[in-house]
Amino acid sequence: MLNKIMMVGIVEQLGSSNQEKVEFNISQKIKVKDKTQVNRFKVFCFGKVAEYCSSNLKRGGQVWIEGNLRYKVEEIKDFTKINAEIRATKVKVLDEEGEVYE
Repeated sequence: MLNKIMMVGIVEQLGSSNQEKVEFNISQKIKVKDKTQVNRFKVFCFGKVAEYCSSNLKRGGQVWIEGNLRYKVEEIKDFTKINAEIRATKVKVLDEEGEVYE
């Protein structure tokens, strides 16, 4: 079964970070009819990708991510909360013009 996602987003929040594992959040603004919708994703990366992220990611910077999508389901009182998470296998920091730096 194929599970692959590629996405460009803005780094919103840098979470826990060490040389083996990095967590951060990204967001995308999508215009739907006359409204702007913001999608947020939690991103996890490990190994060499985590090393790259810990030294190159900055809050507010644009980033390209490739990885696997998974959903975390939480039962909270009377409703179910579903969070989309990405386990990144490739990460590239983009500059303002969209150029790629690795």
